[in-house]
Amino acid sequence: MKNVLHVSETPRVRHDIPVRSTLVAALSGSVLMMAACVASTTPTGTWTLERLGQQPPAPDVSSLIVLESDGTVSGSGGCNRLRGHAKFSANTVSFGPMMMTRMACSGTKMTQEQMFTQALDAARHWRIEGDLLVLEDAAHSQLLTFRRS
Repeated sequence: MKNVLHVSETPRVRHDIPVRSTLVAALSGSVLMMAACVASTTPTGTWTLERLGQQPPAPDVSSLIVLESDGTVSGSGGCNRLRGHAKFSANTVSFGPMMMTRMACSGTKMTQEQMFTQALDAARHWRIEGDLLVLEDAAHSQLLTFRRS
């Protein structure tokens, strides 16, 4: 009985490569590809402000946010550190109240920070375009654009 496979035998394909190894390699590659797709389409990570509305941020002011998978948000508005929580779903977002330090900074930094935190509060939609995270208001007007850091 040549066509009977005994349980103790490993099925083989061309070039004596065990089927089990081929299957594991194929599945591993699929899992890695799926993980790469998910990682590039989730907002978790560190994001540096690129645009505030349609304008670039002030050159001497660095605003950023760090989004964790559990919804924790931390970062800087440009002067003060911030921390809070956000809820992200398929394409919607809501930021909870942010705790912030209360340092006084120059006019440019304070102005940008105020606009930055107001925009976070107004954000209702999000999308990722390449390495950019775009936050929009309820009418889908662009509020903030970040670059993945």
